[in-house]
Amino acid sequence: MIRRAKRAGGFTVISNVVFASHQLSWRAMGLLAYILSKPDDWTIMPAEEQGYK
Repeated sequence: MIRRAKRAGGFTVISNVVFASHQLSWRAMGLLAYILSKPDDWTIMPAEEQGYK
């Protein structure tokens, strides 16, 4: 589950714990940052995710 705080403007804050835990690959961290930067009502389609290889 991903919990997000309300955003005030055009930036995304991600806890350093995500990057320090070594549980995610570099690719997964980048994809997580990309997804969290999108609006709350944004959805990703599985076929679209395949394009981020």
